[in-house]
Amino acid sequence: MNRREIPSRVEVDIMQSGLYPDQQSIVADVLRDHIALLSPKDTGKSATQIRVIPDDENRRLMIMMPNHLWALNNGFDAFIMRGLIGKTIPIRLPNGMTIFRRATEENVGAHRITSRDPKTGRIQVGNKPIAWRHPGHRALQFVQQGIQRAKPVMAKMVIEASLRRMMDAR
Repeated sequence: MNRREIPSRVEVDIMQSGLYPDQQSIVADVLRDHIALLSPKDTGKSATQIRVIPDDENRRLMIMMPNHLWALNNGFDAFIMRGLIGKTIPIRLPNGMTIFRRATEENVGAHRITSRDPKTGRIQVGNKPIAWRHPGHRALQFVQQGIQRAKPVMAKMVIEASLRRMMDAR
């Protein structure tokens, strides 16, 4: 997915016809909790920024969360990190040392020289990685999984609300 195609929100059709207004917020909380449980844990406190808001007019729930969570949910393609040009980047080595590299117009997106032939000095043919390239991320689809896991709970709440309404009408 292109980074510019990341949505700011998603609307989920949920049958809420039998729910009282206070129950709509409970259904929204159930959905939010399911999505937050399945969201990536290494994003810090991002799961607390997930919002599920009932839309009374359209009988929908709107899921809103930070852009980086949408990017992880939908995945994104590899890209050259041109925004780093002119910046000094700290790189932590496996032994704990920190070195600094500067991203320049010449080396961003260029093939790195990984090894040379010791006799001729020529670049060895093989897998030459591209410098300052983000590898992309596969789609985690934790929002869709959260919706699927929350549906039975939400359906049960709708049925209970309908039964209560029928009992109140007697």
